[in-house]
Amino acid sequence: MTTSSDLSPTTTGWRRGCGGVLALSVLGLLMALMGWWAWWRWQTALAVTPRPLEPTPTIATPTPSATPSPSATPTATAIPTATATSAPLPTAVPPALKPEEGVLVFALQDGPWVQLFAYHPQKARWQRLTQHPHDHLYPIAVNGGRHLLLAANPNGEWDLYLFDLGTGRTTRLTWEPGYQAAAALSPDGVWMAYEGYTDDGHLEIFLRQVQGIDDTPLRLTHDPAADYGPSWSAQGRLVAFVSTRGGTPQVWVADLDRPEVERFHQVSDPEAGVVVGEPHWAPNGRFLAWAQRKDGLSQVRVWDALHPDAPPVAVGEGSMVRWMPDGEQLAVVVRRPEGDFFTLYRWPAGLALPLIPLPGRAYGWAVGVTGLQGPLPETLARAARITPTPLWVPVVVHPQDVPAGRTVTVRIADVEAPYPFLSDAANEAFDALRAATRERLGWDLLAGPLTLFVPFTNPQAIPLEQHWLSTGRAFALDPGLLDSGDMVVLREDYGPDTYWRVFVRVREGGQGRPLRGLPWDFAARLDPLDPRAYTAGGAWAPQPPPGDWLDFTALAEAYGWERLPALSYWRGFLPAARFNIFVLRQGLSWEAAMAQLYPEKVWAVPQWLAPGTPTPSPTPTPTP
Repeated sequence: MTTSSDLSPTTTGWRRGCGGVLALSVLGLLMALMGWWAWWRWQTALAVTPRPLEPTPTIATPTPSATPSPSATPTATAIPTATATSAPLPTAVPPALKPEEGVLVFALQDGPWVQLFAYHPQKARWQRLTQHPHDHLYPIAVNGGRHLLLAANPNGEWDLYLFDLGTGRTTRLTWEPGYQAAAALSPDGVWMAYEGYTDDGHLEIFLRQVQGIDDTPLRLTHDPAADYGPSWSAQGRLVAFVSTRGGTPQVWVADLDRPEVERFHQVSDPEAGVVVGEPHWAPNGRFLAWAQRKDGLSQVRVWDALHPDAPPVAVGEGSMVRWMPDGEQLAVVVRRPEGDFFTLYRWPAGLALPLIPLPGRAYGWAVGVTGLQGPLPETLARAARITPTPLWVPVVVHPQDVPAGRTVTVRIADVEAPYPFLSDAANEAFDALRAATRERLGWDLLAGPLTLFVPFTNPQAIPLEQHWLSTGRAFALDPGLLDSGDMVVLREDYGPDTYWRVFVRVREGGQGRPLRGLPWDFAARLDPLDPRAYTAGGAWAPQPPPGDWLDFTALAEAYGWERLPALSYWRGFLPAARFNIFVLRQGLSWEAAMAQLYPEKVWAVPQWLAPGTPTPSPTPTPTP
């Protein structure tokens, strides 16, 4: 039996050493097991965690503390950085519009004013939201879709308003005199970019705090050209907009992290046509979409900020582009001569919806509106219950000596015209349009001089079968308004057809807005030093003219008066452009309209000019 006295110091140390080695061995084994377990978890995580496919674009990399510096430095809160991802690849056909993404709100021409209407394609139901005696333009959804940020002119001045969809109340955000519209919100909701009119007559982009002590706007652009339609990227450091500084409307991007001399660069290709809609950033801040019209086709194009030098990708037909909140679909308005339509494209390719007709011309629209999920507040519910009254009601007088199916011409009071008559089926529509135009312009445009009825026996500048003025259902504005500067026209090509959009200058007491885009200058064709303008029938004006303007074409359409396409030879013969003629067609062909005034044998030229055929008296007798 060994006692403690028998253990020498050496023996005792060896045993203690063996115990220490054993303890270290166990500890090492445990550490090895823990290391292997951590390595296995790390490998498992790598197997399920996606890695970035591409680096964040240099052009769009935000600096959270950096702020825009046009002329002063705003102190916005930090803007969250959104990591750009690759283009989503649809694996299955998604629903055309997801219910959780909210509804669409359109600003549509509704009679003399532009009102707000809500629509959901899956429910196929329109709902009126406003019925005010003023316009509502360029709405966008903010604050999670619970509010709309829009421009309105209830007191004659254009300002920005916050429209609460839960209560129907509006809050005025700008108080400067003049024009402020088409706002875009920064990702943190602190700043907004918008277009505004300067004292020197330029349309520029401004920045300002939405709410704050210092709400003095900062001017972002200073070019003499027109700059309008801003869109703020998700990273908060890029603002896209349309500018005419390159000669025609094109898309430019302002990098707020660069000095002013390096801040602006063009991203659209002028060879792809003229930009016809403001740009719109995708939710991830990587893709920028807009619309360009060339050779009669308006195409949606998407630019990739990760590859800024790559040409934009064409998606499909469209004029006003919006990214849906999921970033996987592009919602567009397709503009046609006969009206506007709505549809969706899946990104990067694929049509999601057939064309849906809009009940009026669109002046902007918002996606992702969620504030209309429950019962409407009483303010909006009252507007939704309204059934608008007709803008005019025809009162047809039918004398006994007029054959059935025919009508007469009636005198139009207080107009300066060679023949102050219109068809009895059109005079009330003309009077109603005249009253609305006078209110909006501040002067009586349709008092003349203008052309109303023209007897078809008078010499005609264009073939009779194209001369709607002989039907009593048309009028022509005075071409001299172009020379006086009170009227300009914008050219719109649809396929092989050329149409014109007429704008008339607003005087004191009227309600208009600055002109977007460049007018068409017919007089440029007379310049002997510009043969290209001669063969093209004119040229784009170098800059939009200053002042406030009324879209007379849109107002006339609201009252039933349609414009006509130019005849094929308009470039060499100005009357064939027909830019100033408006027709109350009401679904009638020219022959059917003529038959309402005359028997067919009267205006069928080969018959009544045939040898031996007596020449009738073609001019209808005006009825007081």
